[in-house]
Amino acid sequence: MKKSEGTFVEDRLRSRSARRRVTVVVCTSIAVIGWAYVLFFSEFFSVSTIQIEGVASLERGEVERAIGEGLLKQRVFPFRKGNVFLIKTKELESFLKENLFVQSVVVDKKAPNILRLKIEERQSSLVLRVGERIYQVDRAGLIMREIQPGPEQEEILASSDSPSASRTGLPLLDIRTQDPQPIVGNGYITDTQMQRWLDTLQGLKERGFGYRSASLEQATSSKMILRMFEPYDVYIDIMEPLAGQIQSYYEFMKVKKGEKIYEYVDARIPGKVFYK
Repeated sequence: MKKSEGTFVEDRLRSRSARRRVTVVVCTSIAVIGWAYVLFFSEFFSVSTIQIEGVASLERGEVERAIGEGLLKQRVFPFRKGNVFLIKTKELESFLKENLFVQSVVVDKKAPNILRLKIEERQSSLVLRVGERIYQVDRAGLIMREIQPGPEQEEILASSDSPSASRTGLPLLDIRTQDPQPIVGNGYITDTQMQRWLDTLQGLKERGFGYRSASLEQATSSKMILRMFEPYDVYIDIMEPLAGQIQSYYEFMKVKKGEKIYEYVDARIPGKVFYK
């Protein structure tokens, strides 16, 4: 039975419609795959620019290494590392705060490939020398970082014979016993102990009390040893009011003026100064 002309027309229309659908599906698939590749697999949306604000003591290279490690932890196979659409900012903030030992980190991402960080570093309180190693410590007693051999460390060591502070602008304190050894990122002393150290060092500075360096036998010691410009040390008690001890020392030195002192002057008990 021959098909009518109308039937042939309908068949051609159906065939043409099917071809259009196939074409649309193919084109749509290609477009989706293409955009998916651009979005998740190409380098176009991978972080290539890092903007960092608020960094003073941290080195940029150190921050960038930490970012790289944080992004690597977040990578979802098979997508590229550092895709801006896949970065979990809160997770990266926590990682950087823990690994850089800073007060806070805010991470912001901007398409197509910019990562912005605003870092608030911990406020340094003093420079601590334990044996041959030197550290920066914050006001809570946390070891912020170790100062490696180099120009910065050389400046600090050169200032150790200064009566005031290191060239970093921070007080310098020696701990003679190396056990326990400080660990970066860990607390070394309590914030109460740290406050005693700072109050004592600041009090000496405000009273114009000249000395070469300050030290403790160990971190928990209450006796602070001040190495003087003269050939002896002065002992003070950081647990007791400083004013009375300094006054006792001055009065003692007036009485003993001209007398040879070989080792120390112990001014820890106001009104009762011992010497050798």
